[in-house]
Amino acid sequence: MTERKKDPEEILKELPQSLSAIMNGWHFSKRMRQRVQKRIAFLPVANDAPDQTPVWRKKSFGRIAWIAASVLILLGIFWWRLPAARQKPPAELKMLPVETRYIDLDGRGSEEMVSIWRIEGLDHFIVFVGFRENDQWNLKYAYPLHGHQILPVELIDSARGQGKEVLITYRKPESGNFYYLILKDDGRVITPVR
Repeated sequence: MTERKKDPEEILKELPQSLSAIMNGWHFSKRMRQRVQKRIAFLPVANDAPDQTPVWRKKSFGRIAWIAASVLILLGIFWWRLPAARQKPPAELKMLPVETRYIDLDGRGSEEMVSIWRIEGLDHFIVFVGFRENDQWNLKYAYPLHGHQILPVELIDSARGQGKEVLITYRKPESGNFYYLILKDDGRVITPVR
């Protein structure tokens, strides 16, 4: 016959008898009781309500003012380091032509037009590549450049030996370094290589 497991309630009811049998002969000295009472005296009282004061009220005004001043200084440094972010676009977008070259990019005998335009009032250029179809120019590719100075467009021989590649050199206002953009045409798609 299997023995039935005891219910937790039954176990708790039997606890005083089982503990008294186990702890029979144990005695607490006066010194042990005093130690326990000293420890209990330092414990927080259960009826005390936790402190409900918001954290922002606990901080002093000076500390809050110091934090606010630090944040304002950091925002000022961030604003100063990003001159492009300070530029506002002009009310009317004006573009000025910088250079236009007619070249055979894909090596198939037809000319493509590479044209660079400057956006007036901003440190930006836009590179357009167009192709001729039925005596009309159609836009094939456009690429924006962030810079304040652009050097003349150069043609370089394609690595695959067919057609030419366009080398565009420009300078960014923040760093003053020169950057290069190479445009390749495989007949279907123009690919920028930086």
